Amino acid sequence: MQFNPKTQALFTDSGELIKVLHCPLRKQWDQMVPQPDSADRICASCEKTVLNTSEMTDGEVLSVVRSDPSTCLAVNLRAPNVTIVVQSSPARGWRQRVLSFHRQRFLRVCRER
Repeated sequence: MQFNPKTQALFTDSGELIKVLHCPLRKQWDQMVPQPDSADRICASCEKTVLNTSEMTDGEVLSVVRSDPSTCLAVNLRAPNVTIVVQSSPARGWRQRVLSFHRQRFLRVCRER
């Protein structure tokens, strides 16, 4: 799986969006109640099960989220099945190209004078 910490988006290794993670309660993993027969935990605030994706495949996570889009997921950034990705925003790249163009144009105008 690929995770973008800036956008909180979780993708399969092939780039398919699984889910954008968002929890308004902002609970930490160690604040949740462990389940005896599972690696998952229960959030004591909302009482939902939070799936531990550390040992799940992309396909398993995608299947669970497709069947229930409101599924809560925990992504361990140190897990071997997670790659952290950071993608620059297209808008930022566009601005940088425009600024670069204007700087070059300005330098050219200054040199001609």
